[in-house]
Amino acid sequence: MRVQKALMAAVIATACNDRAAEPTKTSAAANDDDCAMCGPDEWCDWSDDLCGEGVGRGTCRPRAPPCKLVLRYTCACDGKVYRNECDAQQHGVDVAASGECEVPKGLHPCGYTLCEAEPPGYCIETPPAARGEAGTFNCKRFPWDCGAQDCSCVEGFPCAETCVPAEDGWFELTCPPAASSTT
Repeated sequence: MRVQKALMAAVIATACNDRAAEPTKTSAAANDDDCAMCGPDEWCDWSDDLCGEGVGRGTCRPRAPPCKLVLRYTCACDGKVYRNECDAQQHGVDVAASGECEVPKGLHPCGYTLCEAEPPGYCIETPPAARGEAGTFNCKRFPWDCGAQDCSCVEGFPCAETCVPAEDGWFELTCPPAASSTT
C-alpha cells in the first residue's frame, strides 16, 4: 500500500511539472484546493479575488513575464503588498479583494489596491455582477478645481449618492455592479 501511495504521488508530481502553459482548472468545486496542483511556474487566479475563501474557482495560470515598473500597490493573498498585480503574479499569488494586508504608512486601502494617501481622494468599488466573479477597485483624485474635497466634489458622478467619508480624509464610493462576464 505504501508503494502504491508513493507511486501515485510521483505520477501526480510529474503531471504537475509537465503542465502546458495554458490555464488549467484543477477543480470544478470552490474551496477544495482548486489550485493545490499549480506548478512552481504558475499562480492561482481566484475568479472572485477572495483567495479561496469565497465561492470563486481557482485557475492555474503561468506566472507573468517581467513587469513594467508601474506603481499601483496591491494587496495579495499571501498578506504582502506588491508594486502591482503583475508583481504579485510573478511571486505566485493573486490579489486579495478583502485587502487584509498591513497598509504601509503613506498609503490608503481601496480593496486590493493601495492608493497614495496624499492628497486625499476617493476609492471607487464596483462589486461583481455575479457570484464568484471579482469586483474592481480604483483610486481617484478629486478634481483640481474642487476646493471642498468632500462628497460634493463627486456630485454628478454616477455613484455620488454612495459617497461615504473614511477616517483619513478619503471617501468611499460603491458603484452598481458591472455587467456579468458570463453569457
